[in-house]
Amino acid sequence: MEEDMIYIERKDGIKYYRKSKYKDEVCDTNINVRINKEKLEMFKKIALEKNIKYQALVKKMIDDYIEENKEVLNGSI
Repeated sequence: MEEDMIYIERKDGIKYYRKSKYKDEVCDTNINVRINKEKLEMFKKIALEKNIKYQALVKKMIDDYIEENKEVLNGSI
């Protein structure tokens, strides 16, 4: 059970452990992307209709894209 727990340190200094959302991988990097506000709102509506958080949908789309295009990596994974 301890391996399922991850350490969190918030910007306001609060530190705690919580259960990991991702069982098979460690997500240790953030990305920042600037997009049009209306497009983000449309994307959030799509995610809501699919009953998934929009950030999780972005992650799923990235994972799916990588899986579909592994041949470009020439076996480097």
